[in-house]
Amino acid sequence: MIELEDGLRLAILSLRDAIPQGLAPEFPVLLPAYTEEECAASLAKVAEAMRAGCGQIICIGPFAGKLHDLADEIIEDAERIDIGTMVIDEASTACYCLLEIVSDRGSRDRVAFIADHPEIAATMHDLITFGPTYD
Repeated sequence: MIELEDGLRLAILSLRDAIPQGLAPEFPVLLPAYTEEECAASLAKVAEAMRAGCGQIICIGPFAGKLHDLADEIIEDAERIDIGTMVIDEASTACYCLLEIVSDRGSRDRVAFIADHPEIAATMHDLITFGPTYD
C-alpha cells in the first residue's frame, strides 16, 4: 500500500494479485479491460472485490462497457445495490476519479489493478506527484 496525502492508501496491483486484507469498507477499485482476456480476468475480480467490501468499480479500456455490464449482472444477482459501477474512457480521468471518490463511510483505501499497464501506472504516479493538469 502506498500512503498518500490526507490519509489515503493506494494499492497498485496486477490482476494476478489478491486484494489486500483489511481495507476500509466501500473502497473503490479500478479494473482494466483492454482485451477480451483482460476483461474476463477483471470480471473475476468483481466477486473478490465485493467480498472485500468494495463500494465502487471503475472500468477502463476498449472492453470497459462489456466489463461494466457483466459486473452489474454479478452485483444485481448478489443483491448488492450499494455497489456502483462506471465506465471512464480516459486513463487520467479514471485515475483521478479513483483518488477522488468519497464513499459514504469515508473509505481512505483505493485499489488499482494497473500494474500490468505501465503507462496508466505512470499517469497515476504523475497525478499523485503533481496533481491534476487541465488542458
